[in-house]
Amino acid sequence: MNEPTPAPPVPSPDPQTPGDGGGRRHQVKCRAGVFAAGADGSKPFEVRFDTRDIAEGDTIALREWNPETEDYTGRSLTVDVTYRLALNEAPG
Repeated sequence: MNEPTPAPPVPSPDPQTPGDGGGRRHQVKCRAGVFAAGADGSKPFEVRFDTRDIAEGDTIALREWNPETEDYTGRSLTVDVTYRLALNEAPG
């Protein structure tokens, strides 16, 4: 897991831009506690509703969000999507 780094400014309102690995890059909000668990490696996954059509090979930039200040903290964590399981594909 990469160390969190300050988030770069978002250049446009479109959070889906080409990523480094051939896929797209998605910027998403991540609450501080959940962000910390991802940053320290204790939560090496992300569970989300599929509103962005994220696919294997895409990159996700998790931007730490503070709901009390209703603003980004400036920290981000970039992760590559290596596996995706759709809810309708889950066993049981």
